[in-house]
Amino acid sequence: MFQSKTAMSRFPFRAESKRAGRDLAEYSVLAPAGSTVILQSLDGALFAQGLRGDAVLEGATSTAEVTDADGAHIHIKTLSGSARLTNIRHSRLYISSVMGNIDVRNVSESLIEAHSASGRITYEGDPGTSGDCKLTSHSGDLDVSIPAGAVVQIDAHSFTGVGDPPTTSGTTPGSSQGNRFLKPGPMRSGSRFVLRSFRGKIHLKRP
Repeated sequence: MFQSKTAMSRFPFRAESKRAGRDLAEYSVLAPAGSTVILQSLDGALFAQGLRGDAVLEGATSTAEVTDADGAHIHIKTLSGSARLTNIRHSRLYISSVMGNIDVRNVSESLIEAHSASGRITYEGDPGTSGDCKLTSHSGDLDVSIPAGAVVQIDAHSFTGVGDPPTTSGTTPGSSQGNRFLKPGPMRSGSRFVLRSFRGKIHLKRP
């Protein structure tokens, strides 16, 4: 587990096991705020909490989870492991997985770029007024749930999949494409979503 305090540090911290195998060690690291943290594992779980600096999480079948971050710059890369990000604000998130699922919840006022070849990508929550989110999957589905009261601009396109229509007026995901605001009334600035799936479906909900 990683937790951040209020002190500042210019130096990166790296924790890794030199031996192959399961259940060899468990690291719990308390690092200063502003630190650069690198977490790597073949199949062990990776978890970071309270980030205020830069972090890199890399694994093969590992699960990677980041929660309660603010003003962070986060890179996550897995082969088949899943990635989960929750309760994050004012951050830059770059998530990439070949076969793993990506789950993003309660992330606001942030830049998000998530890519998965065959995994499902889920976004749920209010992106705020300045969010910028790009979700791309080759054969996996995209599930996006944004509150009806949020002002968002959606550009959605699936080349072969057929998605569910949104519950309010605006772009119909799936085989359609467009770029408009999904809230009744005059158009004004808001968060932007770009949704792309080549063979999967795009499901957009406005509860």
